Order: sequence, then structure tokens, then C-alpha cells
Amino acid sequence: MASDRATDDLLPVFNTPEGRRELIERRGVPAPIAAALSSFGLSSICSVLAAVKLARQMKLGPDQAIFTVATDGAASYGSELERIMARCYPDGFDEREAGESFTRHLLAASRPRARADTA
Repeated sequence: MASDRATDDLLPVFNTPEGRRELIERRGVPAPIAAALSSFGLSSICSVLAAVKLARQMKLGPDQAIFTVATDGAASYGSELERIMARCYPDGFDEREAGESFTRHLLAASRPRARADTA
């Protein structure tokens, strides 16, 4: 499951110059892939996050895949992006915020959870 917070945080990462710079320059995402991410709307981001989390939960390896559908495009979310930017980043959105969102939502979704076992 992906939260509204995750999709709201990632929409600016995928759809602003600062977010794409973070993806390309710091995270090593190839420029064509970073550009394609700008096509993802909120539901598409949610679907991808859910697929990443499911792959982690199922402990899939590099030779296995999960497919999902990108159901909407970012073009219909211009006003929503403006609302998110005003609410979440009133002082501006930069590479630092983009990096924090990437780490919080994408990297965290792909890492195995720590076990809560106690001795």
C-alpha cells in the first residue's frame, strides 16, 4: 500500500527540474527514465510504489518481475502539483527536499524491513 503522503511527495520529484536533477545527478537515474517519470500521475506513482513493496515482500530476485499499469498521467495534475508545492514546500522545493522524498518513499519501499524479533 502506498500513502497519499508518498504520492504527494513524489509528484514534485518526478515533475520539477529540481526533482529530475536529484534523480539524474545524485541517484544515477538515466535521463530518459527521469523524463518518463514526469508522465506519472498520482495513481501511477501509487501503483509503482505498491509494486516495489510487493516485490520486496515476496523477496523477488533480479530475474523476477512484477508488472503494473500506469493508469494516469501527470498532465492532469497541474493544479494538484501547485497545491502540493504550496502546502508542503512553502519556502521552495530544491534537491534536498527531492532527495529526502526519494529516500523516504522509494528507497524505503525497496529495502527489507528490519525484523522486530526480540530475544
